[in-house]
Amino acid sequence: MKKYFAATAVVLTAFAVVHAQDASSPADLIKSAEAAVRRADYTAADRFYAQAASGADRAEIAPALLYLGVRAMGSGNKLAAEGFFERVVKIDPKGQQAGPALSWLASMRAKLDPAGAEELFKQALASENPTSLEYVDTLRKYSLLVKKLGREADAQELEARAREAQTSHSADRRAAAKPLDAGVFRVGGGVTAPSLISKREPEYTEGARSGGVQGTTVLGVDIGPDGTAGNFEVVRSLEPSLDLKAIEAVQQWKFKPGTKDGQPVTVRATIEVNFRLM
Repeated sequence: MKKYFAATAVVLTAFAVVHAQDASSPADLIKSAEAAVRRADYTAADRFYAQAASGADRAEIAPALLYLGVRAMGSGNKLAAEGFFERVVKIDPKGQQAGPALSWLASMRAKLDPAGAEELFKQALASENPTSLEYVDTLRKYSLLVKKLGREADAQELEARAREAQTSHSADRRAAAKPLDAGVFRVGGGVTAPSLISKREPEYTEGARSGGVQGTTVLGVDIGPDGTAGNFEVVRSLEPSLDLKAIEAVQQWKFKPGTKDGQPVTVRATIEVNFRLM
């Protein structure tokens, strides 16, 4: 318990938490934080999530704890990260954040306790939506573990499951697409998709690398008639520093624009940027 409280104090102090003075409910703070993440305003997201996490241990603050845990990993503060993830599992063991928290704990413990990590990965998969990116990421991290243990056949089976889940996730994402701004089109009905001409791979931040952060950032972008990406939205955050590296990289990608009736138009696209530690 001492380790947990020390870790929590370090991160909450670093994020300049406003405690009892703030009258907003945890649910309102988390909504504000989620909106800040979508626009990649992580200074505001840090503040809102930290304020939510400073309240009583209730299931509703689990999203804030998960965010702060990943944020701590990205800063290389594994002690704080572990405390946040353990707190998620304790206060909301059946909730949506429990699976990802278990998956991150498994990744953190894989080197020193591979058998314990494997059990945590299995628990995470049992908790996660089989068509979610969280499920895909857990399968891939689990695959890396068993591959390092010399179980190549098991690793290949997990990778195959990850590819199948990725396909299902993409279909669900298209079905849940939101309305577009005026003058922006979606592929279909005579609108062709932009195609990638050139790209640069995103860079790892040193903190995220040392913290063992890996997974997928999902960006919503508008590909303009000039073949460049703009109007970025973080659809699915991996870790703030890596999200920003993903945006920085995609800003430099060049596309052949999509067309409508043969003329270049702005087309909304979803781009998945993967960060993998080998």
